[in-house]
Order: sequence, then C-alpha cells, then structure tokens
Amino acid sequence: MLAWPSRVVSTGAMAEIYGSYESGLSDFLKAFQLVDWQVGAVFAINGPVLGLECFGCHDTFKRFFDKLVKSYALDALDNVDTKTTDSPPPDKVRRFMASTRKGKGETSPSIGQGINIMFASRTVSGAALVEGDRVLHLSAFRKDGTGRVGFQRHSQRRNNRIY
Repeated sequence: MLAWPSRVVSTGAMAEIYGSYESGLSDFLKAFQLVDWQVGAVFAINGPVLGLECFGCHDTFKRFFDKLVKSYALDALDNVDTKTTDSPPPDKVRRFMASTRKGKGETSPSIGQGINIMFASRTVSGAALVEGDRVLHLSAFRKDGTGRVGFQRHSQRRNNRIY
C-alpha cells in the first residue's frame, strides 16, 4: 500500500478531481458571486463554519475567489447533507471571527515582504501575512473537538489516503 505525502499534490490528480465534479463546481460558482469591494469570505458546509479567507485588497481576493469556492465546494460535494440547507446563523459566524481574533500568535519572518503570524485559539487555527499594520492575507480554520484543524482541503485529504 502507498500513502502520498501530504505535501505532494499531483497536478494530474487534481485535474481529474476537478473534472469529475465539473458540473457541481460550476453550480457553486454560479451560486456564489463577488460583492463590490469584497476582500474575504467565511465558508460553511452543512451548517458549521469551517473557514475564513481574507485578503488585503479586493483585486487579490477577486483573483483567488473561484479557486477558494471550488476548494470548499469539493468538500461540500463530498459531504452532501440534504437535510441541512440553511446558512449558519450570524452569531455563529461572529463567534468564529471572534475566536480568530483571540488566537495567540507566533511571528516569524516571511520569505517575501511582511511577517508571518501563526495563531490558534481553543476553536480556531490559522495564519496571516502582515506588513506593518495591514493584513495581506489571513486564513483561519475551525478545530475539531480534539484540538486539530477540523477542515482539510480536498487535495490534502486525497493525498493522505492509502491506495
């Protein structure tokens, strides 16, 4: 049996995944549209908030928007729950964002500009790239009940499977 290392992502394998879900992904892209000057989004699947992606400017978020929607959509398609169709209540989104702000962080130099901040709270884990007082990119993910990140991108789950 062979297990792919989690850091290796096969471009061909990802193309195959996206191809097999093409119509479903297309439906998601039609359903989620950018709002004027939007710089981030909170993502939820089957109710719970799973993650947050935020960029320092609209143009950057706009460039990544379709990829982010597709990434979360792959997980939604893998975990279809026809009983749950509601969006998460606003108070759950606010609590997720508050937990992100409460996370204790460690800084390290960035390869390029700014500094990297890795942070974690009791319920959220993430990272940010910051330059001065400006956040250039922030990603946050919900932890599961054991303290591990409860969301793993489709590509990472696929590469951790045993074949």
